[in-house]
Amino acid sequence: MRKAIFVTAMTILIGGIAFFIARPAEAEHTALKTKDQVQGKCSDDGDVFFPPSEKGVYACLKKDGSGVVCGGYTEEYKKSCDTWPADSTPPSRSPDKVRDAAKKKAAEKTKKK
Repeated sequence: MRKAIFVTAMTILIGGIAFFIARPAEAEHTALKTKDQVQGKCSDDGDVFFPPSEKGVYACLKKDGSGVVCGGYTEEYKKSCDTWPADSTPPSRSPDKVRDAAKKKAAEKTKKK
């Protein structure tokens, strides 16, 4: 009986640890940054700034693959930004050209390895 409880507890513990380690990086929701603030952080060689689209979405894709996307046409999006780490993909509100550029950078990165 004691062994079964120990095995069950260890399974839950190891499963929980594995979940937090292996779970994909998620976009972080942050307060709205102005277009000028985003463009100012997007000034390194290799960074790409995407000016506001017709829906008010603007973004910065850093050369390492990380980035920020702000604005949008819904009330929630108009007042916020999403950021993502280098080892993840941009969130769904990102314009197609931002996601395509991030995928291209990721493919180039893996090709170099």
